[in-house]
Amino acid sequence: MVADDVAIIGVGEVNAGKNSGRNALELGAQAAFLALADAGVEAREIDAVLVEHPMSDPHHMPAHVFLEYVHLRPRLAVAVSAGGASPHAMVIQAASLIVSGVARTVLVVDADGRSTRFQGDKGQAMVAAANDIEEWEWPYGTSVPGRYGLIAQRHMAEYGTRPEHLAQVAVIQRRHAALHPDALYRSPLTIEEVLASPMVASPFHLLECCLVSDWGSALVLTAGADARRSPKPPVWIRGFGACQQGYNLAPLDSLTRSPIHQSAAQAYQMAGIRPDDVDFAQVYDSFPITVLLALEGLGFCRPGESGPYVMSGAIALGGEHPVNTHGGQLSYGCGHGQYLVESVRQLRGEAGARQVPHAQWGVSQGTAALCSASYTVILAKG
Repeated sequence: MVADDVAIIGVGEVNAGKNSGRNALELGAQAAFLALADAGVEAREIDAVLVEHPMSDPHHMPAHVFLEYVHLRPRLAVAVSAGGASPHAMVIQAASLIVSGVARTVLVVDADGRSTRFQGDKGQAMVAAANDIEEWEWPYGTSVPGRYGLIAQRHMAEYGTRPEHLAQVAVIQRRHAALHPDALYRSPLTIEEVLASPMVASPFHLLECCLVSDWGSALVLTAGADARRSPKPPVWIRGFGACQQGYNLAPLDSLTRSPIHQSAAQAYQMAGIRPDDVDFAQVYDSFPITVLLALEGLGFCRPGESGPYVMSGAIALGGEHPVNTHGGQLSYGCGHGQYLVESVRQLRGEAGARQVPHAQWGVSQGTAALCSASYTVILAKG
């Protein structure tokens, strides 16, 4: 149990859009200084810094380069590489450092300049820049949309999930993004428009694929006693869980039952709550199928029922479990830490027109590696 031991007391975010001309260091530094100011914390008070490996500016020691750039001198600095779930993995590590007494105040930073760095065909450019060591799938021409498309096709074959179910995820998140002044895409969207957009990798159309943009986000976590003295209401880390199944599709136990089931069960048990207690969820949404698997894994609906659940309006604002109230990667921006930042803003009551009324409990779900890596974080209002 983390109980009242750890809280997020500051957040900062730069949703820089497309081709901002800025690199990961610049974006991460701005987000970090915004988070420190939000928390009312001086740079000298930071004991540990956790940084995501940026794809756009690779370096074998990115955390230490970041420290030089922002003139920080913590006791501990580590770079984490867990794909789109890196900020969630870092928050879990930060909470563990604080509870164990290794650190008292931790800065978590996630930034990348992907839109600026990867010109032309951004998908191909990112694959080339990643320089991944792969034996079984990449050498044979698979792509990220293609492999997620295989997961979606299996879900459709097993459960009767329809293209309209997938498209509705993008429609609802665009509706939420329209309420956020910093969202990249805010114009209304219909199911028909989604299905009429160019096919990228069956069954995904262009409007069902993650944005490619530049971003920076940061969070400040601290011990309970200090959190209660912070200028803004602390958001408590009540529970978390993690589960890994490798990276590629071939080793997965199932294409339609993700490890979110395991990580969510751990998080709920630690927090002492059930899915029905959750007021909102911010879930990684590289493609609509990622959202459907998260809805099932988080226990909001039974396996195979996520498509009809989405069509019922349950994940829209005003529904049973609003999802990605800021618009997610399908409409807001490409960042990985956005889900945690939005969760904090919801629980502080700072979300404006997209605010979930009386929000007390939120789940932030980090998913990566073709849905084979999962980190679930449960947060509660201070």
